[in-house]
Amino acid sequence: MARLYAAVGAQRLVTVDTDSDTVAADVPLPVQPHPDGYVDGSASSLVVSPDGAGVYLAQNGPRQRWGALPSRVLAYSTAAGAFTASVDVTSFGVGSIVLRPNGQDLYVTTADGLVHLAATPTSLTTVRTFTAGHGASGSAVLSPDGGTLYGLGGYQSDYLVDTATDTVTENFHFAPGSTGLAYPVVSPDGRRLYFTSTWSVFITPGGPTPPGYHNRSAILSYDTEARALVPAETVNPQQVELATGLALGPDGHTFYLGGNTYPGGVPGTAASLEIIRN
Repeated sequence: MARLYAAVGAQRLVTVDTDSDTVAADVPLPVQPHPDGYVDGSASSLVVSPDGAGVYLAQNGPRQRWGALPSRVLAYSTAAGAFTASVDVTSFGVGSIVLRPNGQDLYVTTADGLVHLAATPTSLTTVRTFTAGHGASGSAVLSPDGGTLYGLGGYQSDYLVDTATDTVTENFHFAPGSTGLAYPVVSPDGRRLYFTSTWSVFITPGGPTPPGYHNRSAILSYDTEARALVPAETVNPQQVELATGLALGPDGHTFYLGGNTYPGGVPGTAASLEIIRN
């Protein structure tokens, strides 16, 4: 049975049988301890092990008006149909969670650094935390062989990590002059790294789009061998204004870009999925 896993708010992990489009399981997340006055943190991302035996979910820390508590990572055993392990992360916020192809080395981006966990479907152990970029709370993705981690560190401070030694091999910026980099994906052959860039523009009155400040997004292409952008491969979406997610199909050429847009020039936003064959 083919399965899809989705975190719903701060409360549940839902398993969908994609053959029948039915919910196969709906499991509440373990209680997140916190004092009165705090609310549970939201789930930020999840990853499934290559053999499908484990699902690993990063959850932001409980928060209230004046602060927040540490976040955590949860392990879910698909055989047991239950959460089986949890480990706290010192930062209150977590970004991406990625897993090497060996199914054992898990990396979590946080504001305090990059956290390396040893993972099985029933256990989680912290290996080390190390600094990358200006913190490492942004998005990250692994090369197909799992040997290189590409991280978007924010504040134009991106980084590369050799996962064999957990060494930051370079701190730099993937796209000088570009802002709002997010949602990195790697081509199946590892030769291209793609990510979105988002910026603001001011629309003057008189056109089909309501006047005022609007977002614009583009998909940028980065050559992982030459270590340089490929401007000729930039993709400008026709519908999505504010990108909120990017996926790359197994053919390496089809993008699935999620985001918000103005429907027919009417004020207000609507969710949109734009499929782009590059």
